[in-house]
Amino acid sequence: MTIWNCVLDLTQIRLATKEDKAYQIDYWAALFKAKTWEEMKMLAKGNEYLEEATKTVFRMSAEDLVIKRCRDREDYYADIRSYQKEIAKVTAERDAVHLAMVEKEATIVEQGLLIEEQKAEIDKMKKEIERLKEQKQENM
Repeated sequence: MTIWNCVLDLTQIRLATKEDKAYQIDYWAALFKAKTWEEMKMLAKGNEYLEEATKTVFRMSAEDLVIKRCRDREDYYADIRSYQKEIAKVTAERDAVHLAMVEKEATIVEQGLLIEEQKAEIDKMKKEIERLKEQKQENM
């Protein structure tokens, strides 16, 4: 039994020997070098092994495409979850700032009311002082 250890150089298909051509190695090389599915189908036409290989490569590529799309979808949903977390974080920060502003506005209103009460008290005291001055002048 002979075991062949060979490397197929796809850039050197033109150097295929008669033996390589007899075993259609040049077709296999051309098949793997093909750039379109149509080119692969044309090369494989009439050779059941090449046709089966082409179908297998197509099926595997389609599976790879499905896997890629699934990964892309997973990445998309991961991005959406990340964006949602960031939005929730920013919203919470905004709400905290808004609450702080509302509390400060309430404090300002309370202080405004306190100032009005103090003004009213001052006005009352001024009137009392004026009354006392008038009373003092009357008593003099």
